[in-house]
Amino acid sequence: MVYVASLECMEDPCWRVHLQDAVAFLYKPIILEYPTTTYLISWSKKTVNEDIEKYVTQGGAEKSKFHVFLHPVIEVQQSKMGEKGRGRLTEELKERWNSPLDSSAIADLIEKGEIEQFCIELDSQGHEDNSLAFARRRDCKLRG
Repeated sequence: MVYVASLECMEDPCWRVHLQDAVAFLYKPIILEYPTTTYLISWSKKTVNEDIEKYVTQGGAEKSKFHVFLHPVIEVQQSKMGEKGRGRLTEELKERWNSPLDSSAIADLIEKGEIEQFCIELDSQGHEDNSLAFARRRDCKLRG
């Protein structure tokens, strides 16, 4: 089991996520925002991605609702992926994973399919009341 306190010091190529009930804690997530939707993106081993997909989709749509907490909050802008973008990606993954691997080793893992991209769409439309009630139950400070 991954604990919230251990997310920062993990060293393997995987999501920095702790899932418990209807709460997801993410450390240094990669967030891709478009005008109409938002995605969480990471690269992990296929088995890790499958386990996360199974957890977040088990029980149908009602069970797939999570309150998501991000630390730190980092805004990622859209960019075109080319050689320059790929180099930035591998450097970013190296830093996020606390990895002893260098960028070229990470690029090799991606090229060989040993780690794969996994993407989760975030959608809060129609769930605002539920989110506000969750925050109030936990005495969270709400921004206007």
